[in-house]
Amino acid sequence: MFERYLKLIFGVDNIKIRSNYIIGCDEKSCIAKGFLVVREITRSLEDLHDGELTGFLNSFVRILSKPFPIEIRTVFIPIDKEKFLNKLNIAIQTKEIVRESDPTNERLATELERLRRLKKKILEGDTPYNVAMIIIVSAEGSNEENARERLIQRMKVLTQDLKDLGVVVEEVRGLFILEVLNRFFRI
Repeated sequence: MFERYLKLIFGVDNIKIRSNYIIGCDEKSCIAKGFLVVREITRSLEDLHDGELTGFLNSFVRILSKPFPIEIRTVFIPIDKEKFLNKLNIAIQTKEIVRESDPTNERLATELERLRRLKKKILEGDTPYNVAMIIIVSAEGSNEENARERLIQRMKVLTQDLKDLGVVVEEVRGLFILEVLNRFFRI
């Protein structure tokens, strides 16, 4: 099943899954695709003022506007409401205890308020969900080694630029590539 999908996206029969990328070659060239999973955005977008949020989004778009192919896939995965509320209640209680011992900590107060708003939304009927995002980077070369080298360079640049913005990404490796293909491409 994976092979059929890979043939569709690469348009060739000669496809290989390597430790950290997928490559497809024909008689003229090779195309390598690497995958980055967004693990964390270190800033809470809710806490940014309008100007800061606009600046963040502009920077994010500028980073993704590289002169090479980049795809973004996002999946919203509903999670169990009761389990999430239990974890949320524990987080709120823990932060309230810490807040009592440090009442001047404004960052903690902001985080506590954000958690309370989230709890209220869920109690009012909103469904909690995890957001999974993957960034797919492509590189073409005259042979596999050339395509691989270009891909590695592009992924390094993109990873560092995103890190500088506060977006932590992780390169997909090994068998996780198959899981990513299954989850994000519904094959």
